[in-house]
Amino acid sequence: MKDELEIVQLLGQMRALLEQHRVWSWTTHFAALETDFEEAITSGEDWKKQEVLYELDDLFGGMGSFNDLVITSQSDPLLSRQELVKANDELNKLRRQLYRALREAQQEQDSEFR
Repeated sequence: MKDELEIVQLLGQMRALLEQHRVWSWTTHFAALETDFEEAITSGEDWKKQEVLYELDDLFGGMGSFNDLVITSQSDPLLSRQELVKANDELNKLRRQLYRALREAQQEQDSEFR
């Protein structure tokens, strides 16, 4: 349960960061995941939570995945070089936290189904 709430919080933080830096396609995707996961938690249906966790897991693999995302001056031309570094540091921090929380939630889900 703690992992689920942490994931919702991290999805919201990620969405806000991406929105702030005008990374619209990923902002939309994270907003949908945040809503879907909140609804899955509220419904109490484990299969819905598992479905969103798998969808979230898919973001982290392969070419063009969320792992490859970098905030650039093309997406946010008003940022200085130093601000871009700071924005990407925050992106990387949130990405690591989200991945860790996702793994913990998946392990918890897997142990419940055994």
